[in-house]
Amino acid sequence: MNGWLICAAAALATIGVCHSWLGERKIIGPLLLRSQDAGSHHMGRGTRRIIRGAWHLTSVTWIGGALIFLVIGANNLTDATRGILVLTTLLYGSISVYLLLSTKGRHVAWPLFLAVSVFGAMPLVGAG
Repeated sequence: MNGWLICAAAALATIGVCHSWLGERKIIGPLLLRSQDAGSHHMGRGTRRIIRGAWHLTSVTWIGGALIFLVIGANNLTDATRGILVLTTLLYGSISVYLLLSTKGRHVAWPLFLAVSVFGAMPLVGAG
């Protein structure tokens, strides 16, 4: 098992769990409660379900990415898995840069996504 990819998986799973838990407590829950309390006709029950579901599906996606790192880390690198690592490290690095720039560094996840990208890239450069 590749230690770097275990670290990438742990960071990504942490992002997923925190995204769901903190988002529900600090963002989605209060937002949807306010819209319900205000009697907003603009956001019906179905819309609130879609918003909540989309939020949590994002978290599930991060956890799925963590599982991908674990599966790759449990096997020898092949050309295909190297390609997957290149794409995933670019993806998470891009997410990190986007969050850094769009929130001027105030979003707590940008360094975690950067860590995921760096950890995922380490086997590509021959480190472990």
